[in-house]
Amino acid sequence: ESDGKDIYCDGVKIDQNVRKHETVYIGNKKSKKLHTEYCGGLPNEKNSIVFKSREEAIALGYEPCQNCKP
Repeated sequence: ESDGKDIYCDGVKIDQNVRKHETVYIGNKKSKKLHTEYCGGLPNEKNSIVFKSREEAIALGYEPCQNCKP
């Protein structure tokens, strides 16, 4: 059952069962900004990258979005 907010990265749907238990961190490959899955400023699928943790994204040079503040 979809909540209407399915998230895809590189053509792969992010499993909602995982999303219920863990925060999904999504980076914008162009701007190097990091978002939570509910942010209104999510990048389009082509520019998205999913991280396992906030720490992983920060280590790779991504900065937290000022909107959702992950």
